[in-house]
Amino acid sequence: MSSIEKIVTTYAWQKTLGHDVHDTGLRRIVRDLENPHIWDANHVSLIRASALDEIDRVFDDAAFLLKKCGHSVFHIDPMAPPQVEARLVAADYEDHTPILQMVLSGDLKATPKSVDIRAIQSDADWHSLGEMMHENFIETGPEITGEIARGVSLGCLAANRLKAPDFQFFIVRADGHDCAYGGGGFCPDGMGIVEDIFTRPAFRRRGMATAVIAEAVDFARSSGAKDVLIGTSTKDAVKHFYEALGFEPACVTRQYIKEK
Repeated sequence: MSSIEKIVTTYAWQKTLGHDVHDTGLRRIVRDLENPHIWDANHVSLIRASALDEIDRVFDDAAFLLKKCGHSVFHIDPMAPPQVEARLVAADYEDHTPILQMVLSGDLKATPKSVDIRAIQSDADWHSLGEMMHENFIETGPEITGEIARGVSLGCLAANRLKAPDFQFFIVRADGHDCAYGGGGFCPDGMGIVEDIFTRPAFRRRGMATAVIAEAVDFARSSGAKDVLIGTSTKDAVKHFYEALGFEPACVTRQYIKEK
C-alpha cells in the first residue's frame, strides 16, 4: 500500500468508527441513523468508480442510504477518479472544507510541558468534552442559531463516543478547569491519526495543544503506528504549527457538500 493510500484510508477509517458502513470497493457509505444531521457520520468516501454507470450507481446508493440526511457529503481524495469531482461540481456541490493532510514520520519536534492530562473514561469526562466541543463548533463552525448549534454539538459528541476505544480522547486540566482536548488512534492499515485538537482561548499559547498532540501520538505509536496523520483546513494557520512539530505536508483531500 502506497503512502497516499495509507493516508486516505486512515482518514476515512477514523470517520467510520461506531457507524453503519456500506463498502463495495467502488465507494464507502457511512451513516449514523441516530444522528443523520452530522456530516462526518453520514457521508460517501473512498470513491473509486470511474465508468459512467458506476458513478451513477454511487450517487443512487448515496441517495438511498442517506435519504434521512438533510445534506449530501462526498469526500474526495487524490485517488478518486477526476470525473467524480467533476460530477459533483456540475451538480452544484460546494467545495466546503479542503483539508491539508500532514504526516509525522520521526520524533515530535517539541518537548511537551508537564500538564495534567487524562484519557477520557467517565460520563463526566464526556460531558466536559461535549462542552468544549460546543465552544469549538461555535468558534469555527457555520453561523447558525444557538439551539441548532447545541444539537449539532450533542450529535458530534454522541458520534465521537462511538469511536472509543479505537480512538482515544484526552483532556487537559489547568487552573481548575478542563481547557483542551484531542484524540488519537491506530488504523489497521498501519498508520496512526491525531484529530480534533482544541484549546479554549484563555489557555492558548501555554503548550496545551502540544501536550495533547504528544499524548495522542504516543497512544497511536504504542498501538503499532510509525507514521501519524494529522489534518487541518487549508486556510487554517495551525498548519504552520503542525509543520513546526514535524508533520510534513502530504496531500489535500476535499469535502463536497450540498444541502437537500
